[in-house]
Amino acid sequence: MKRCFKVLRRRILLLAILNLLVIGISYNLPSFETGRYDFQINYDPSLWILRFRLVNITLFTTPSTQEVDIRLIIPGVLNETVASIDYIPGLLFYEPDALFEKSLEGLSASFSPNIDVRLDLGVPGYFPAIPTYAYHRRDGVWELRFQSPGYLDAYGELTLLMKDPVVSVRNNGGMPGIVRLLGKSSNSSSQLEIEVPPNGVATRVLEGEFTSIESITRLCLISHLLCFNCVKGVLYFVMRDNILLILIPLILGDLFYMFQACMRNIERVRRGTKKI
Repeated sequence: MKRCFKVLRRRILLLAILNLLVIGISYNLPSFETGRYDFQINYDPSLWILRFRLVNITLFTTPSTQEVDIRLIIPGVLNETVASIDYIPGLLFYEPDALFEKSLEGLSASFSPNIDVRLDLGVPGYFPAIPTYAYHRRDGVWELRFQSPGYLDAYGELTLLMKDPVVSVRNNGGMPGIVRLLGKSSNSSSQLEIEVPPNGVATRVLEGEFTSIESITRLCLISHLLCFNCVKGVLYFVMRDNILLILIPLILGDLFYMFQACMRNIERVRRGTKKI
C-alpha cells in the first residue's frame, strides 16, 4: 500500500489541482431560471411605530399665539403636536430638533410619506403643508421637506418601523420550503427560520421593531441534496447551493481512478515490469 501511494503521489497532486478548478468554476457559475412556483410571504405588523424629527422650520406668517404648536397630520390616523416653539417677532428660522414617537394602528399598507403626511401650525386661513421633497434614504427612513407659500418651510426626518410582525407563509407547490427572515433596523436585527411543508401554511411572529425585512426562500428535494431559490414566484438553480452534486461524483471518480491506477501498478510489479 505504501508503494502504491508513493507511485500515485504525483497523480494525487494533479487530481487535487483539477478538483479545485472544477469546484471553483462550478461555484462561480451564474444562477439560471428553471420555472415558476407559487410561494407567498405576507407581513402583518401588530403595530406601526412612527418617529418624526422636526429639524428646522421657517415661518412666513405671524401666528396668533407666542407658543406655536406644530402638528403632524396623517388623515384618519394621526393629528398630534410634534414640537413647540416660542415665536419671536421678526425671527423666521427656528431649529426645534424635536423627536416625536407614536404607536399607530390602522396604518394603510399603501402609506406613502410624500403623499399622506401633512405639517400644520393651526393658523386660520392656511392649509397644512405637504411634502414637496421626499428622499427615501433607506428602508423605513425618509427625509421630508414641507413647503407652503407664505406659510412655512420645514425639514424633518420620518422613520416607520414594524413592531412584532406576524409572518404568514403559504406554499402552494409540491416541494418543502425553508424561509430565512432577517428583520433590520438602525441599531438591531433579528432572525427567524420557518419551515413550510408542500401545499402547507406556516405562521410565526418575528419579534422586534424593524424598518425592513429581508427573506431568502429555498425549496429542496432529495433530503436537501437538490435545492432551488425562489424569488418573487420564480425558481432559480444556483450551483453553489448544490455543490454536493459536483463533489459526490468528483470524489467517487477520484477514488475509482486511484484504485485502478494502484491495481495496474501492483500488476506491473507482479510481472516484474517497470513502473510508468
